[in-house]
Amino acid sequence: MKIEYDEKEKMIRIKDLAKFNYFMLIALMVLVIVNAILTLKNLLTEPFDWYFAIWIITGITALIIIIYQVFKKSAAAKIKLHDIVELKEKTVLGRNRFSLKLKNGKFRDVCEFKSEIEIAEMKSLFEQIGIKTSKK
Repeated sequence: MKIEYDEKEKMIRIKDLAKFNYFMLIALMVLVIVNAILTLKNLLTEPFDWYFAIWIITGITALIIIIYQVFKKSAAAKIKLHDIVELKEKTVLGRNRFSLKLKNGKFRDVCEFKSEIEIAEMKSLFEQIGIKTSKK
């Protein structure tokens, strides 16, 4: 991952695979929903059993994941400084996770760091440009 600050345009550029990962997750969840619908179509000819219950739960879960991704996550590669509220840091299973909280209520994950040095550089960059950091 590479984060660059463009002083001229007052924006940051994030170079990572977020757009690809976002697209792939949505595409896979759509496939799961289609598969669940096609499986449940057999419900008209067969009696209800645990197999159909599993597919109902799986389809609903995939739908919830799609809704969450569309309304709460962002994969933007260019973000203007005035659109950023803060850099959030939280620890999940002993690993630090970072995300940018945006003014539109979405979060932009920035968590592909290979070393502590990259994390320190990112934190100092955001500190220099005036974006506050909050830790959970």
